[in-house]
Amino acid sequence: MLRISVRMLALLALVSLTAWPAAANSPWAYHTVVIGGGPTTLSSAYPLDDIEQTSIGYHHATPSAPQLWFSFAGKYADKVHVQIGVPQLEQYRLLRPLVAIVGPGMPAPDRPLPFTLPAGYGAVIYDTAAESVENYKEPYTGTSSWRFSAEDYYLPAAGAAYIVAFTPNGEEGKFWMAVGEKHSFQFADLFTINDTTRKICSFFEISPFQGVVFWSQVLTGFLAVFLAIIAVSPH
Repeated sequence: MLRISVRMLALLALVSLTAWPAAANSPWAYHTVVIGGGPTTLSSAYPLDDIEQTSIGYHHATPSAPQLWFSFAGKYADKVHVQIGVPQLEQYRLLRPLVAIVGPGMPAPDRPLPFTLPAGYGAVIYDTAAESVENYKEPYTGTSSWRFSAEDYYLPAAGAAYIVAFTPNGEEGKFWMAVGEKHSFQFADLFTINDTTRKICSFFEISPFQGVVFWSQVLTGFLAVFLAIIAVSPH
């Protein structure tokens, strides 16, 4: 009986410890759409199944990949909640990315855009140069960002819609873009935590051996070994 109880407690601890970084207020509350990635355009945008679901993309803007495009099937009055941040790397301290929310019935953009809008489409611009900025530390990965205020926009008509992030004048730089407010954790996400963490840390140009996620995985490994020893123990 004692042996079974110890096994059960160890198993519960293992599951809880593994799930903790995923279920808490961390990047695992977001569906990671892309990290780094390559060139995207209107025709190759990353599709979002649910604009309310929290999703995030990490992009390195270069001359060959100047923009990050998300697409979704918009409905009338859909709310587009968007926030953007820049890794705290000295060369990007003054980087102020922009986001265009593109859809049918939107007004004409208030400035030239580095891409062509479809016929009948307009865009509103989220300009981080006009937003407040905060130092944001994400403890689970150990990453730090200059994070800009979130904004909400509403679609005036149904139809294919797009969220496009880019840098002023096409300059090189890194940024992340998050959309949606509805957090959802899936158990399957547990199996991608380590790989995703490594990729995010690489994007931020920091070591993956920091942050709560790494140490929770180390503890999980020790606990797994302990559980295995209990399982094969004759007493």
